[in-house]
Amino acid sequence: MPVLRARFDLEHLSFSADFALRTESDGREVVAISVPVKDRSETFRIDVATGELLDEKRPIFPRPRVDVTVADAPSRVELPADCQAWQSPDILSVDSGELLASAKYSPMPEYPVVAVKARIGGVVPLSFLISESGAVACTASTQFPFGIGPAVTIAARRWRFAPFTVNGRATKATGELLVHFEMPKE
Repeated sequence: MPVLRARFDLEHLSFSADFALRTESDGREVVAISVPVKDRSETFRIDVATGELLDEKRPIFPRPRVDVTVADAPSRVELPADCQAWQSPDILSVDSGELLASAKYSPMPEYPVVAVKARIGGVVPLSFLISESGAVACTASTQFPFGIGPAVTIAARRWRFAPFTVNGRATKATGELLVHFEMPKE
């Protein structure tokens, strides 16, 4: 089978690819496109009859990830002064695992573009003060650079939890989680 070699220049992005028309073992004709990626080659197959991509789509450039996990030990992130009015001695201190399990709505923070470009990642401790209804009354996190700290706070304010109860009555609760910002390994 002849192989067609092509070179593409899209502004400053440049790559080469090999194209080959071949017949699969089931008799289907496909165009196989091989693109060099680092020290290997990725091959994508397209069905000639239908134009469908036969291989799973994968991102060419891995995306950064944001994830939330339980905190092993309290980090002592202090809630801001405007939350002090909400605090009282009868607030339930919730274990990190129980807090994460009770989350009913937990949108992840956006990875700030400037942090992605600077290739900044890390772990941000996040404290919650939760109202009797399960709404987030107040949050606090460490002041992480490149917009990561504010992104955590903005997302955390939208979280919702199942109400926590003591002796059958809904009560305010406090707890802590860890938010992980991870850049892909190269």
